[in-house]
Amino acid sequence: MAALTGGDKLMAALEAIDKRLTNAGTGPSVSAGFLAGGTYPDGTSIPMVAATQEFGGTIHREAGTTTIYRKLSRDGTHFARNGRFVKKSQSDFASTHATPAYTITIPPRPFFRNAIKKYGPKWGEQMGLLLKRTEFDASKSLHLMGEIIQGQIQTSILDLRDPPLAPSTIRRKSQGKVSALAKAIGGPAKPLIDTGVMWNSVSYEVNGA
Repeated sequence: MAALTGGDKLMAALEAIDKRLTNAGTGPSVSAGFLAGGTYPDGTSIPMVAATQEFGGTIHREAGTTTIYRKLSRDGTHFARNGRFVKKSQSDFASTHATPAYTITIPPRPFFRNAIKKYGPKWGEQMGLLLKRTEFDASKSLHLMGEIIQGQIQTSILDLRDPPLAPSTIRRKSQGKVSALAKAIGGPAKPLIDTGVMWNSVSYEVNGA
């Protein structure tokens, strides 16, 4: 736990804040990251996806079917683009195929732990400065601290480049809609950024203040 120091007056003020805001033994705090309940448009849990990216994981896909879309040449004698798959909206030929069960392995991409390692040692000092700047208003200080940590986690997501994405993932992203954010910082090859939903979902909340 980081200690806030700065003289007798600061310590006295912190003790007063603690006595004023402590309720049933629980003091004020700020939590930053992915708050419970956040989902992608299809209902997938954002915190679950973030945790899987952070620590890695294995996804088991059951056997089933998949439909692929292609575009015919103008004369209709062969597939255009050397038979490469296209979006459904761009296709004029579709075929459905059986798919065997398979496993997807996602390697750890520790953006959250990287943020803690890089920025965490200074959080205590920053909180002390915020308390003095706000005349020891704990609520204001914690909200400001939450904004700082929120931005640092988002920066860590933008900075992460390794391990790189699999070629198949890059191809899939290239064929879909890539967010403006992804295009600006590396395009389809950038890990952790696809639609931008996860990045935009980094948030914080203050409790007990």
